[in-house]
Amino acid sequence: AGAFFFESWLDRKRPSAPGPISFTSDRKTVRLSREEILFVESNDDATVVVATDGRRFKNYTSISQWESNLSPQFIRIHRAFLVNRAAITRIDVDLLYLGDIQLPISRKYKDAVSGIN
Repeated sequence: AGAFFFESWLDRKRPSAPGPISFTSDRKTVRLSREEILFVESNDDATVVVATDGRRFKNYTSISQWESNLSPQFIRIHRAFLVNRAAITRIDVDLLYLGDIQLPISRKYKDAVSGIN
């Protein structure tokens, strides 16, 4: 019985089959694949999930919870931003580009970001 609980705990921590992510936005269930998520932005008590097609989904999951659910495909670049690695088009000293979108890189996360060049 202990092994079952340990394995189910591991599955929640590191899902083996990365399927779509389900969450609630505006009282509706949203399902997106990890590839469809461009970045996650934290705004006070809410987060906004921005999809590659421009759609924005407001929810109340913390950014640290998003980070644990989406890694390693996503990288934290700022206390307020979690970015899909595959969408990064350019990295400057203090800015990261996702096509035309530019996001700030904080000093705290600069080393992690410089490792992806």
